[in-house]
Amino acid sequence: MTKQQTETPKQNNALSAARKRIIIQSVIAIQTVIITVLLIFGMSAAWYTNVVQTSGLHFQAEAWGFDGEVFVSEDPIEAAPGKSDVVGLRVTNAGKDMVDVSVRVSKEQMDEEMQKRLFFYVDTTDSRNGETLNRVYVNSRDSYTYTMLANSKLYLTGEQANDVPLKWQWVYDMLGYYFYGTVTNTVDANNAPIVSAQVEDYLRPVEYDLDTAKFDENGMLTEANGESLLQFIYLLYARDGYAGDDVEEDTSKPGYYKIDVDENGHGIWMYLCNWEEIQQATAYDSQLGIAAAQAMLAEQGVLAGETVNTDGNTADENIENVQTDANGAGTGEGTEQTPVTEEGIGDAGTEGGQPSALNTEAATPLVELPQNFMARLILIGQVAQREYKNVTTVSQLEEQLNSGGTVRLNNTLTLNEPLVLSSVERAVLDLNGHKIIGPNGGNTIRMNANSDLTVMNGEISGIEPNYDIVSILNADLTLDHVTISGEGDDAIAITDEFHSGDSTVRISNSTIDVNGCAVYVRGNGENSEKKTRIIVENTKMDSGYVAIMGNGSEVYWGTEIYVSKSELNGYYAAVYQPQSNSLMTLVDCKLTGDTAVVAKGGDMVLENCEITGTGGPLEPEYQGSGFTQTGDAVFVDCSYGVSISVKITGNSTVTSQKNLAVRAFVPEDMTDCAEVKLYGGTYTPATSAIAPEGYSLEPYIADGYILQYNASEKNFVVTEAGLTSEEPADE
Repeated sequence: MTKQQTETPKQNNALSAARKRIIIQSVIAIQTVIITVLLIFGMSAAWYTNVVQTSGLHFQAEAWGFDGEVFVSEDPIEAAPGKSDVVGLRVTNAGKDMVDVSVRVSKEQMDEEMQKRLFFYVDTTDSRNGETLNRVYVNSRDSYTYTMLANSKLYLTGEQANDVPLKWQWVYDMLGYYFYGTVTNTVDANNAPIVSAQVEDYLRPVEYDLDTAKFDENGMLTEANGESLLQFIYLLYARDGYAGDDVEEDTSKPGYYKIDVDENGHGIWMYLCNWEEIQQATAYDSQLGIAAAQAMLAEQGVLAGETVNTDGNTADENIENVQTDANGAGTGEGTEQTPVTEEGIGDAGTEGGQPSALNTEAATPLVELPQNFMARLILIGQVAQREYKNVTTVSQLEEQLNSGGTVRLNNTLTLNEPLVLSSVERAVLDLNGHKIIGPNGGNTIRMNANSDLTVMNGEISGIEPNYDIVSILNADLTLDHVTISGEGDDAIAITDEFHSGDSTVRISNSTIDVNGCAVYVRGNGENSEKKTRIIVENTKMDSGYVAIMGNGSEVYWGTEIYVSKSELNGYYAAVYQPQSNSLMTLVDCKLTGDTAVVAKGGDMVLENCEITGTGGPLEPEYQGSGFTQTGDAVFVDCSYGVSISVKITGNSTVTSQKNLAVRAFVPEDMTDCAEVKLYGGTYTPATSAIAPEGYSLEPYIADGYILQYNASEKNFVVTEAGLTSEEPADE
């Protein structure tokens, strides 16, 4: 099978305006659930030593108000400076209406030192006040909204996510922050002027590369990320989502910058910590870690003795190691860090008025270990009965959708030209059991940059074999209870290449039956730090080519695909991932194809899947484009020489009718690139899965099999215990 890896992009009229989330709705019910977040530091010191592991964030949910429920994971999450992780959250909408679920976070009950360090965010782009955010911070003032279809589930966990999950972040260096409150000038007992800040909420952190930053002789920041202070702040303002972008420092309040502040000094401020405050914050984190380690060891009853810990040190040695690291002032290497000044590297006590580094050895005593910190996740469900506009003509349909309307189709429509979506406002189309038929010589639907469309309850058909049925460029598409069929080249073609934006496609409870690919995706590589995302649930795809397919060209990588509870059938393959730096996860799926699953780049996880290869048998050959139709169930092809990882786990059944259950192929003179991990499942024929000669994959061992290619020996060898040698059975 070969498909050209480099193609001429189909024409799209890109819209440069930023995407906005505008929903036209009539709210008929609003319910709130408050989730308590319990942050425990009883065992947290792992960011300095390997003495102990950190404790976690724990979540507890109250009753959900509308027709559905909320579940928040109680599994512990490691917490330490510099770390972030997902807030495990699942929401069910059992009602017949679409629901908008907005999430806010209140930290008012949390210790103030942690309020400056712990933040919540959604790792996605959004547009607010005409500015594009690369990350949406969630706090008591700023929320993020998820739209749920009727009778749907929202999974936002580390293992499964059908939308962008909510995350927490503990900043590594406390360098500054946005806050909501009031800043005033007052005087101390000696009548000396001081600045007083009454903070109501810490909104988002300020982050930059501390190692290259420069400070003046008073310890004030002068340069960050290679930019002057004013330019650095301007760049922050331009993408923080708050109104205004003028850099306005109140000279009577050093370090404080106005964002949106009234005449009384109340509103949103940005504060940049000075050098001494940065060092003090680092010392606090270090001392907190020491206190946590001592508490942990005391609980184990080893502080007073010479009991050996898991790292081979005595408990006293472990504490000494932690303290030594704490004296490193946050470098992570146990050495004192000094600021870069305008004249070069600053030293404590040198001439010229350069700032002194904080001496943590003689500084604060051990901080008292907090019992816990509390935060509240506030979920507001708006059961929205949208006002549908009934349409009967193509012109009405296009006009309403491009105004961000909510549309109900009253009859089947045949297009004379593609239906083009260029609006930055979210549009909803209820096909109402009807069909949209595409034109000759064009796509059925073309979504331009930043458009956002939800389609439900009907059929989209294409009649032009040389055009895709739905073409998407840097846009968001949601399909629910939709059938896509016809003669189109591909049912859904995502063409993010050469653009800075990333598309998101969600498909649920739907059917796709086309001659070409069901979904063909091209990411935008290094043009974006984020990934083009595809989420598929409870859907059947029948493809005359490959059900879900990527592109291995150098500029097309950067995709993230999640498929669950779906059936994917492809003439050549069910899934083909040649793109590097990408992730494909398939859970509880049935996958069938000539060569059912082909991995030629990136990472792939197959969990509880039924995988069947029906073609072949052929021996693999080097392919500069596409792959050999070997008939294997899972075929790992190293022809591109890029890193590949495939993990098969759970109760997966991996079957080849005519060739190998699992194969990894490394062409001559190609470097080692593949890692295959088998942590569960059955393989038919069992002895045909990759393994050294004379070894069998049966019986299954709970620790799993990890096999890596040995370039010098030209075969796959066991890198961890898992296989047992046995003589081949007689015929």
